[in-house]
Amino acid sequence: MKNIKYIAVIFVLAFTFSCEDFLKEDPKSLLTAQYLETESGVYSALWSAYSDLRYIYGGESAMNATCSGTDEWQKGPDGNANFNLYQAGMAADNAISGLWNWGYTGINTANAVIKFAPECGMPEAEVKKVTAEAKYIRATWYFLIVQTFGSCPLSLDFIQEPSTEAYRDPVADVYAAIISDLEEAKTVLPVIEEEPGRADAAAATHLLAKVYLTRATTSGASAAADYQQAYNNAMELINNKGSYGLELEQDFEKVFEPRNEHGPEVIF
Repeated sequence: MKNIKYIAVIFVLAFTFSCEDFLKEDPKSLLTAQYLETESGVYSALWSAYSDLRYIYGGESAMNATCSGTDEWQKGPDGNANFNLYQAGMAADNAISGLWNWGYTGINTANAVIKFAPECGMPEAEVKKVTAEAKYIRATWYFLIVQTFGSCPLSLDFIQEPSTEAYRDPVADVYAAIISDLEEAKTVLPVIEEEPGRADAAAATHLLAKVYLTRATTSGASAAADYQQAYNNAMELINNKGSYGLELEQDFEKVFEPRNEHGPEVIF
């Protein structure tokens, strides 16, 4: 037993006196804004911004938060009555808190792409494309948030330092930012995206129609103009569906067929 103790003491002493020679910390799990100044950093941020959408659209949360209480929704026997009937308890549901938390995470990641893409050295055409994608993602999150919470903090700049302060901006300002992002995105993004899963002009045009239609019933909106813009953007897709690679499925059942997430009826 004594020999074991002596060996243990010698090992501890040896480790104590020698660790300064080889223990050089170089943590790989910490990413700073400096990485975003590179082309690979900007692409990583863009993929991350896309990936954050799964936290709302990857399960039931999107349906709970966006369709409950409407004629698009019917509560099942084990469903959440809070949402369907607008009852107390909605605010504590993960679908609501997650929408806020992951929404602003995705927004800030998109802001990082918008800030650093012009500075990372990638070709100008690619800068415009990835920026338009980031603005589409940012608009998507803000549209979900403003419908759910009304007035909300509007952040169009990349935030690097933590803050304990936040102030709500008027609904009209939030919608104006959303529309500005989507109007740019639909003119810059490719008509048909070659890489499935990335936003294209059809996705931006479709979302823009929904945004105008929704804003028409909010305070400060110009209802007649918004309804007309909603109609114009919707008809752009309907009248030119072939140009956008869109078509109604001949068999309605195929819309829900596994692995048909990029079928002709799917816009984004």
